Amino acid sequence: MTEYPDSTIKSCFDAARLNLEAAQAAATAVQGLRFCHARQRIMAMLGEAADLFFDTPSPTLGAVAEKLQIQWGDELFTDDGDADHKRIVVGDIRRLERIHAGVEEPEASGGMDLVRIASEWTSALQEYTSQEAAPDVQAKLLSKRAPDLNAVIKKLELLGSGPRQPSILRDLRSFATAEPQSAN
Repeated sequence: MTEYPDSTIKSCFDAARLNLEAAQAAATAVQGLRFCHARQRIMAMLGEAADLFFDTPSPTLGAVAEKLQIQWGDELFTDDGDADHKRIVVGDIRRLERIHAGVEEPEASGGMDLVRIASEWTSALQEYTSQEAAPDVQAKLLSKRAPDLNAVIKKLELLGSGPRQPSILRDLRSFATAEPQSAN
């Protein structure tokens, strides 16, 4: 893998992204070939590049959303309920990124009523907490917009987003510690 002398979080993340893109391109190029050592090494390189990419701290909330989009891939474009919930999570992160960047309302939220979003989330969370076993109550909570990063973290924990979940949650928690705390 390429190593760069500049060790800032952003440059490390950018280098990890470039390595992943190069490995994905190489894997695509040899995908149709039957088994050979070169193909096997390229596929191993892809796994290593993916591990490095997901293990590299995200410099921005947008980078966290990018990680989720890469992890979920084509799943985001299916018609099942989990795909809807995953798209909402990515949208939540993008909206919170704009808000944290100081974008003025209503542009930051796309015209959404942030007070209503917080109220609906709190209500759905209280219902979920009191009836945790009910799948329809969990689906209702997942379908609500997250008012803050702690709510996004809760949604990801409920979705069980796969083997990359610990590093993605680590990234979100690091941003959440800098965010003003809410009642979640």
